[in-house]
Amino acid sequence: MDPEKQSFLPQHTTSPPDRISSPDLKALGAASEKAERAAKAARNAYETAWLRSPRGWWVRRIAYPILYLCAIAMLINVLFLSFCTGRALYSGDWSDFNPPLPGAHNDSVRVADGTVELFSQYEEVVLMSGPGVPDTTSEKVHLEAHIMSKCPDARDCLRDLVLPAMQNISASVSFTLSYIGKTEGDEDVVCKHGPQECLGNMIELCAAQRYPDPKIYLGFTMCLSNSYDRIPKEDLVKSCALEYGMSFDEVNKCMSEDDGEQVIGLLRDSVEHSEEVGVKKSCTVRVEDKIWCVRDGGKWNDCPDGHEPKDLVQAIMKAKKRRQEESSSSELP
Repeated sequence: MDPEKQSFLPQHTTSPPDRISSPDLKALGAASEKAERAAKAARNAYETAWLRSPRGWWVRRIAYPILYLCAIAMLINVLFLSFCTGRALYSGDWSDFNPPLPGAHNDSVRVADGTVELFSQYEEVVLMSGPGVPDTTSEKVHLEAHIMSKCPDARDCLRDLVLPAMQNISASVSFTLSYIGKTEGDEDVVCKHGPQECLGNMIELCAAQRYPDPKIYLGFTMCLSNSYDRIPKEDLVKSCALEYGMSFDEVNKCMSEDDGEQVIGLLRDSVEHSEEVGVKKSCTVRVEDKIWCVRDGGKWNDCPDGHEPKDLVQAIMKAKKRRQEESSSSELP
């Protein structure tokens, strides 16, 4: 054949097969697994060899332990700071934690004669005890809250009115927490939300007796009220006692003294007092032995002077000013 007439492509002497055979999947799978095992073994061998090298020995014996110790130290530091912050906010001196009243926009602050004068858009002048300034009034203003321990209105009243106001006026008031119930016969006390509420009332009364500082027992009561549906569960009482630096054993001792007769007497006296002053709704706030505001049914009622913390602060300071004027006039010849 003439070379110039030959095809550039190779010529097949036989016809191509009609079908190409499929690969053996089982064999491919086995080969893949074998390759993975070999790669893993190689990786392990490399890591082992690296750990035996000088750099690997340094990382394994020195760097890793240092990292572990740093992580543990950071965790301990975070827990300690959380504990200290909680104690400072909830158990410390309220004069060191004196935030502005909700809704108030103070334009200026002036310190003079041991008092702080706050000028705001809501009131012309409000005299308040400033941080570290002792109250010089011979008689403090009477502030009282009548509650039931398992009442949601009591929780709202303490959280939204009493505690925010107390952060600003604690040095100017004589605060009392009283309880609402019904006395039957010579000894029986009936609570609206059942025997568990009576027990909760007694726990809070014991806290007030053993820890008479309102910053402690009022905070403890607020802690319980935040979970009022769980009162008087032991774990809740222990948790709130720990949060406010109280001894659960001390409270428990008060509850069991004289086979419980002492704390039952405290509850009965408190309930009788509420009955005598005509208080039947939880929560009722009284200033200078007069009803100032009532929280009942999820609403504020009978609050002619308002129901905001700033309103209660202003009422307390006005009452304090009246006491000072009466005291001054009585001293005149």
